[in-house]
Amino acid sequence: MKEISEDASILVDPYDVNSIADGIKKALETPKTLITKGLRQVSNFSWTNTAQETLRVYKELQNK
Repeated sequence: MKEISEDASILVDPYDVNSIADGIKKALETPKTLITKGLRQVSNFSWTNTAQETLRVYKELQNK
């Protein structure tokens, strides 16, 4: 998902074999770059933040 991965991934069309093949090729050409970007991106997420955001949404829905 683009919204989550930002530039730390290679997005492909899951219904297009050529797109998938191109994505794999790109990943194999730049693995260290993707790893570095992925580790940076994953630091933006935590179970605590996820739980707090989920609770916020539930409370918001409850008040409607």
